[in-house]
This record gives sequence, C-alpha cells and structure tokens, in this order.
Amino acid sequence: MDITSKIKQELVVVLEKLGINNEVNFVVEIPKDSTNGDYATNVAMQLTRILRKNPRMIATDIVNTFDTEKCDIERIEIAGPGFINFFVKSTSFSPLIKHVLEKEDDYGKQTYGQGKKYDVEFVSANPTGDLHLGHAWQAALGDSICNLLEAVGYDVTREYYVNDAGVQILKLSQSIFARYQQELGLDVKFPEDGYHGRDIIAFAKQLKETYGDTLLDKPLTYFREIGIEHELAPQSGRSKDRTLRRRVEAPVPPPVRRRPRRATATASAAPFPLAPRARTLAPPPPPEAAHHR
Repeated sequence: MDITSKIKQELVVVLEKLGINNEVNFVVEIPKDSTNGDYATNVAMQLTRILRKNPRMIATDIVNTFDTEKCDIERIEIAGPGFINFFVKSTSFSPLIKHVLEKEDDYGKQTYGQGKKYDVEFVSANPTGDLHLGHAWQAALGDSICNLLEAVGYDVTREYYVNDAGVQILKLSQSIFARYQQELGLDVKFPEDGYHGRDIIAFAKQLKETYGDTLLDKPLTYFREIGIEHELAPQSGRSKDRTLRRRVEAPVPPPVRRRPRRATATASAAPFPLAPRARTLAPPPPPEAAHHR
C-alpha cells in the first residue's frame, strides 16, 4: 500500500475514534510547495460545517489521535486555516528504491491500456517547405507521448502523414513553373499566393540548367510531381541534387497517378517517426528526345 492510501486509511480510523461517523469527502495530496510537507489533507476544513467548530481545533484533535508509526510519518503540522501537513520519514522510501532497482526499465509500467490502440500522428511536415527545428521538437514530444502510452499498455502506431495533395500542392506546382519560366527570361507574373522561398528559385534554376526550355510544354501536373519529390527528398534522407540527377539518368517509366497515402511506423519500430518514403517519379525525356517528338 502506498503512503497516500495509508494516510487516508488512518484518517478514517481517527474520525471513527473521535466519534465522527458522517461521511466526508476529503483529499490527501502532494503540496505544490514542499515546505508544506510531503502530503497534506483538507479533512479538518471539510468537517467545519458538520461539527460547527473551528477547523484548526478539529485539526488539533485529528493530529493528537493520528498514529504516525503506521504511516511512517516523522511529524505533522497544522497550517493556515486548518490544513494538516504530513512529513514522511526518509527511511519510508527505502522499499520503493529497492523496487525501482529490481524493475529497472519496467518500473512504472501498467497494463490498463491493454487491448486498446492509439494512432499518434506527429511532425507531418508540410512537403512544400523544409524541415526546421520546430519539427525536431515535435518529433521528440510526439515520440515521448507514444512511449508513455506504450508504458501503460496501449498498442501505439506512430504516424507521419504525407499531405501531398490539395491547394498547397497546386500552389507549389504553379510557383515552380512560374520561377522556371522567369529563369528562362520570360515575362511571367508570379502567383500572388505562391511560395516565395529561395529553394523554389534554386530548383527552377536547376531545371533550366538541366533541361533548358524543353519543359515549357509540360502540363502543370508534371511540375506538381517533380515539386513533391524535390520537397520530400530531405525528409527521406536524400539530397535534392541527387534526386534531380537520378531523375535524369533513370529510364523513363510510364506516368503514375497516385492518391495521397500515409507512411506509418509501428510502435516496435525506430524511436522516432519514420520519414515519408519518397516516390519514384516519371523523369522527363532528355533534351534531344524532346526535339524529335
């Protein structure tokens, strides 16, 4: 039995000894300020209306009747309007220390979450931007929450959702295409709600250097595909430059249409969420092939 339960049990015995048979709701809690003891109770103040007595007088009767040896209490103090503060003997924690050492990493684990599943989504960085320190903080926080849930028996799945669809991706494709045209010297107005990041400008410059003007007849969906892969490359551990080179050297597969999908990692996987897997995209034809079509 823990110390809180011992104190509650002894307080019930004390009330019976004092002839107080009324049911009273009271708490035994750990004070925010350690100078107020290791545990404190409001039982005396809860009895004021019932007994029609000063709560400090009630607290004095309780303290004088309380068996400190049963609960490993070193001393008891009355504070404020009638709080009773308990100071525990330092030796009372010896069995707990032994228990912690015996259990090692299993100390504190519970089973009340068994049979229940939790899917915890965290980080889920927007693919239209780079990862930053805030995402690292989210990864640490999300994984810690998962560890706590697992420690009490829940079956946890860690999820990193790749949100590669919707208006944000349309803006990405429009932004890349506009920057690409501007790199070629065309007088093109950049979308008002487009992405103004330097990475988009640098990518457009790469496209110009690699393909010249051969991508001008490509549909917007093409820029959507290469834009998604370009932005997801760092999140999957590959450099953006290597992604571009691989796209040039790889054979031309048929175009792929896909719906947004989720990249997940089970609770038994690595301690941090898996980054989304980058998808293989259809590379554009080399410049000479484009001219002969």
